[in-house]
Amino acid sequence: MKSIMVLVPLAVACVSPASADFAGRIGFSNGSMDSVWSGGGFSIDYSTTNYGLSYFLDDGYFVDLNIRQGDDEVPDQTLNNGTFDGFSRDDTTYTIGRAIGNGMSVFGGMISSEYTVDVTQTLVFSETIEMEGLYVGVGKQFQMEKGSINVSVAFADLDLDLSYGGALEGVIQPYSESGSGFSYTISYNYPVNNGVIINAEYKSQSYGFDSADDEIDQFGINLVYGF
Repeated sequence: MKSIMVLVPLAVACVSPASADFAGRIGFSNGSMDSVWSGGGFSIDYSTTNYGLSYFLDDGYFVDLNIRQGDDEVPDQTLNNGTFDGFSRDDTTYTIGRAIGNGMSVFGGMISSEYTVDVTQTLVFSETIEMEGLYVGVGKQFQMEKGSINVSVAFADLDLDLSYGGALEGVIQPYSESGSGFSYTISYNYPVNNGVIINAEYKSQSYGFDSADDEIDQFGINLVYGF
């Protein structure tokens, strides 16, 4: 049974630019991922480009699309009789939620994540892990003299698919597992003016299942523009 921390863009949804129906955002994050699996393990520092769009409805409702596109990286570890040749990871979340008063919000949605590790170990092959599932959560906004601090947690029910490429494609059959998980995000929103917010965030993720355990931490800066 695995657990995963869900990446939720609630930091932006909790506090929209003033008088805006839409809020677009772009930013960058630096992350670290530690993975221990049946064939070995690796650690990787990687970066993502972040894109997002939120729409704020009446009565406190909001919907959000969040995309984190990872840059290709090479893990700095070596394998016995082999090497890690490449790593890439992408995450997408779809969220709907509602502000319910006193700085509180509730939300739910869908997450889709995929990462691939390229390996040379006698044979040249790749492993791809895809995760999809639904989540629900809650967030709290703490208003400061200038800006706000936002905290959110979420719980998820997920399915995982592992597949192989390269020399192992068709040799080792894909398999699937299911699990549940937990996530949290802490962020600070600084309002530059009525239409622009600077968002600084920390996200922590972890998941584990029968053949692997992964942990991910990310620090990011995003520019949010209301229109």
